[in-house]
Amino acid sequence: MKGQQLYFTIVLVTIVSLVGAAGAPLARSPVEKAREVKAPYVEPILYSTAAESLSVVVTAGSSQAAARAVEQVGGRVTSDLWLIGAVAATIPAGQLQALAAYPGIRSIVNNKGVKTAGGPGWDGYVTQQRRREPFHPLEGRQRVPVANLLDGGVISVTDNGHILILNPDGSERARLELEDGPFTTVPVVGTDGTVYLAGGQHVYALYPDGAMRWEFNSPAKIEGGVALSPNGSVHVADRDGHVFALDPATGETQWQFLIEGNTGWVLGTPAVGPDGTVYVVTKNGYLFATNPDGSAQWTFIAQSGQPFKLGPRVGADGTIYFAGEKGQVYALNADGSLKYQFTTAGKIKAQPALGADGRSLYVAAETRTLYGLNPNGSLRFKFRPTVGYRVVTTKYISCRMASMFR
Repeated sequence: MKGQQLYFTIVLVTIVSLVGAAGAPLARSPVEKAREVKAPYVEPILYSTAAESLSVVVTAGSSQAAARAVEQVGGRVTSDLWLIGAVAATIPAGQLQALAAYPGIRSIVNNKGVKTAGGPGWDGYVTQQRRREPFHPLEGRQRVPVANLLDGGVISVTDNGHILILNPDGSERARLELEDGPFTTVPVVGTDGTVYLAGGQHVYALYPDGAMRWEFNSPAKIEGGVALSPNGSVHVADRDGHVFALDPATGETQWQFLIEGNTGWVLGTPAVGPDGTVYVVTKNGYLFATNPDGSAQWTFIAQSGQPFKLGPRVGADGTIYFAGEKGQVYALNADGSLKYQFTTAGKIKAQPALGADGRSLYVAAETRTLYGLNPNGSLRFKFRPTVGYRVVTTKYISCRMASMFR
């Protein structure tokens, strides 16, 4: 009896073991594992090609890995595209699937004429030229981007007031030196080609050839820059709260508005709406709106007491956008009512940028994070690179601090 029980126990254990082995997953090959991770992209047109061989660009983890895969399926590498981890190659049309199944392959696309720079018969430039453009040393540090002139030239201004004007071909048109300073804002170009810029306690108007058209002296230092209204008037605000509208042809004062009270200095550039309304922010969290004739329209006060050091922007629909240094972003309707408020995770040291639609907003925080906001203030995206340091400039970057290339 005991022998029978032992026999049945052995049989039962054997059956369970066999069933377990049958149910266990089979070992997978490297190719099957690679397929499960992510199938490579193969450009559909390659499947319909009637030719016996295909000219393709094969991308993998590195150009060496791509080259090994091509050679394994009987193909030939024609160019090493190491910068993008790929090779240009010709492969037998019948080996396309085998190449796609090779471990590490990320994509296979039709070769549309990729060539290596410096290769035979091609110097790597669309213009078929490889030459250095004129080089112009600057007599100071350029802290802001150049401004484009209406005739295709550019104007550069250094912080100590040295002006360089270049022709469209890069040749030098004029050099001059302005008094006062520092000059830390981008020049503004009017519809007639006149260039306006502010520095120290002065506003200057220059002709495109560098000749002086007029200059204006403000009662206090001007920390921001110049803004133009739809009718051409030149607007500027000094840090003591004097807001001016100047005649674009003569520099004469058209009107003056004084910001009074404990509102703080004016540190940013004014902004002008489509209807001529002028907007000015102050350090203690105020935004003032003045009518086109210089009379007061309305005032917005931030509840958090945000320091407003960056000038506002006006969208295509008249919405006013501005940001506080502590990370608050505001959008106001044209009547001064709050449209939305958004908070970033770090300080804002750069003026927000408007999108091409004139309603989307992009904000860079000091935590090297870029925020994209929809027109209603909701977050569209948040991008933070894995390397880098804090963001303290706008979306565009100036040319070299001590030299300029054209």
